[in-house]
Amino acid sequence: MAAVRRASQTRKPAASTILGPTTDIKIKRAAGIVFHDTASALFGVPGLRVTDAGPAPGDAGTEVRAVTDCGSAAACPDCGTESSQVHETIVTCPKDVRMAGVPVALNWVKKRLKCVNAECGRRTFTERVPAVPPGCRVLPRLKEQCAGEVADRGITPAEAARHAGVSRPVAQDAFTARAEQMLD
Repeated sequence: MAAVRRASQTRKPAASTILGPTTDIKIKRAAGIVFHDTASALFGVPGLRVTDAGPAPGDAGTEVRAVTDCGSAAACPDCGTESSQVHETIVTCPKDVRMAGVPVALNWVKKRLKCVNAECGRRTFTERVPAVPPGCRVLPRLKEQCAGEVADRGITPAEAARHAGVSRPVAQDAFTARAEQMLD
């Protein structure tokens, strides 16, 4: 479970930020134009809001810290009851695509919530967003990138996996899923 850590065990956000603090930048209106949180829009994962970005420790690329910004994320997956009772806060680190050739380390700080429905069999659950499936270790867009490299560039799944920083079976499965969609 290297990809999931308790929030108290994570390293502190990068001291120097690339994008600047984005916690204050919700939605601003000026002259009839709506400006959304720029860093979150550039990052491009619906349901996540970027709170900090900066160099990763050891010059290993860019570290992005994000929190859940989706109203339906706090609904129990079994009964659908929305909860606000926090059991604990955890950090999950799914692999993501590179930005301008630089590796991105995503640290998604999310809450484990208690289901408040007494009739529900599930006691706790984590926040969920559609763009990041539960238990996700590799974001779907990175899998799509691997499949695209194999299909469009004609490289092997092993080469695509090496370029993306994932295992060969992940790249192979992504390509197989894409090929099956095209054949159907």
